[in-house]
Amino acid sequence: MWRSTAQPELTFTSNANNMNTNGTNLQLMSGSAGTATYTLAAPSGYVIESYQVGIVNGSHSNSLTLTTDEGNQYTTSSTVQTHSINSCGKQSVTFTLTGANGNGMGFATAGRDNNAR
Repeated sequence: MWRSTAQPELTFTSNANNMNTNGTNLQLMSGSAGTATYTLAAPSGYVIESYQVGIVNGSHSNSLTLTTDEGNQYTTSSTVQTHSINSCGKQSVTFTLTGANGNGMGFATAGRDNNAR
């Protein structure tokens, strides 16, 4: 589990132990099942106002697929792609990563705060 240092505290969790840190970025893995679900959540009584993340392959060239709560799909590569949502208004959002086990992807804030209100 990852926790923000800002208040209200946001959390980022996985349905399995498929995430670690790489510097200031999170490294997400699909795991042995080939799919993993991740959730960004605000505490009870708050909603996520907006968020922005960078999506990029780890240190490999195999493509993974990240599907967002909003239905956007990203095929990972060595080029950072930015996923940005304004006026989210949800208490939590999910991301599903699919692809070969052992291949991770970087997931990082992309130059803007993720906000809850």
